[in-house]
Amino acid sequence: MIKFSVVTVVFNAAEAFSKTINSVKKQTYSNVEYIVIDGGSTDGTLSLIKENINFISRFVSEEDKGIYDAMNKAINLASGDWIIFINAGDVFYDERILEKTAYFIRLNENKEPDLIGGEVMYDVSGKYEKGEVKSLSKRWVCMPSCHQSLFIRVSTHKNYLYNIDYTICADHELVIRLLNEGCTFLPYRKIISVFSWDGVSARNRISLYKEKLQIALKYNAPLLDVYKLRLLILRVKLSGFLRSIKIKLSKLL
Repeated sequence: MIKFSVVTVVFNAAEAFSKTINSVKKQTYSNVEYIVIDGGSTDGTLSLIKENINFISRFVSEEDKGIYDAMNKAINLASGDWIIFINAGDVFYDERILEKTAYFIRLNENKEPDLIGGEVMYDVSGKYEKGEVKSLSKRWVCMPSCHQSLFIRVSTHKNYLYNIDYTICADHELVIRLLNEGCTFLPYRKIISVFSWDGVSARNRISLYKEKLQIALKYNAPLLDVYKLRLLILRVKLSGFLRSIKIKLSKLL
């Protein structure tokens, strides 16, 4: 029977974590270990963890070097066949996600995938937008699957941890690295998770694309994809500049 390692990384997010753990507890599939990595919370997160300690398989609470360092801790603890990160505030799309995914994996055992990427439902300030699995040809600009809907074989993940030098796109870098190493990606065209996303500021978008550009250059991405990323950075900068000019003009009028 396929065993899933479900991981939640949390830091001072008791309310969001409550929603996530309830989603995990509602899963109909039974062969699941639930790993919680807390960054040393000082709010009600630890109390919530203690209330659910019988459900949580493994638990660590200590300071870390960021979310990807916390994720690496979880990977080292994982004993399942497949791992997925459902972090504080994220939820599974429905109660049978792991059950249906296990069935999908059994049907595709002969393909021996290392990564299985599902679809995601983005919760954008209460409005829902579906994120589909992307073609691998677009992998330099965007991940083929949202991280919260990505299952990775544990035996593979233990050999390839997140590079914590990347503070925003270490998940993207990992996928690129795995694909470059010959790991196989299998698309699963079903919604796996709901990811709360309230938008990204222009400054954060620039940082995001700059890190993606670093990754693309490191792994010798095609020139066209490098140009696309440079163009995205310029577009965000220009948009921010025009917005600031508009605000200044409105104050003068």
